[in-house]
Amino acid sequence: MKNDDQTRRRTQEEVEATLALKQEEIAILKSQLDAQRETIASLQIEKRRLLKETRPTAEDDELLEELFSQLAVSEERCQRRATQKKRWKKKARFYRLIVDSLCGYLPPPQKEPEEDAPSGTATTPSSPESLGTKEVKKKRRRIPNIVSKTFSRSSSIREK
Repeated sequence: MKNDDQTRRRTQEEVEATLALKQEEIAILKSQLDAQRETIASLQIEKRRLLKETRPTAEDDELLEELFSQLAVSEERCQRRATQKKRWKKKARFYRLIVDSLCGYLPPPQKEPEEDAPSGTATTPSSPESLGTKEVKKKRRRIPNIVSKTFSRSSSIREK
């Protein structure tokens, strides 16, 4: 009987020790759970505060209206510039026609295929007509440059 009583006491002590350990673990887990609940609650409060801050306000609406009005003004400006550019291109074509007709500018003559000359010899123009085409080519290069510079200057003056 003494053995039975001793074994019962040992088992009871072991059970009580295990129960005490389990109760301590439960207490620790409860404290961790409470801490997590507090963290969740504080995060939810922070979330609500942030959501209130990110909702559009009257200032945001005014800012958006201002941005849209600036966008409309910018689009109108771009359209005006495009129409002015088209107008200047038409004028440039017209004035180029006038300048070309005054200077005797004709479209370039179609070149006839030249006969193969030996590469070692230098070719010199032998006829006076070929010298005239060089001068015409120089005029062709120079006159459009003058016209384009004139138009670019006048457009920059008008913008000011």
